[in-house]
Amino acid sequence: MIKSNIVKPENIIGRKIRIINLFDNNGKDKETSKYAGRVGIVQSIDSLAQLHGTWGSLAVIPEIDEFEFIK
Repeated sequence: MIKSNIVKPENIIGRKIRIINLFDNNGKDKETSKYAGRVGIVQSIDSLAQLHGTWGSLAVIPEIDEFEFIK
C-alpha cells in the first residue's frame, strides 16, 4: 500500500492504481466498500490535488486515501 504523499504527482499520471481505502474527516468513509478494489489509470490531478482516473467518477485524495500501484 502506498500513501500518495510519498509519490510526486508527476509520477502518478498514467500509472495504474488499485483503491484500498477511502477516508473522510471522521475516519473510514462509509462508501469505501463500494469503491475498494477498483482499478484504473490516473488521468489527471485537479487544483485540489485530487486524483481522477478511469475507475469512475471518484476522486482519490492523495494525502488521505490509500491506494497501491499495480502493473
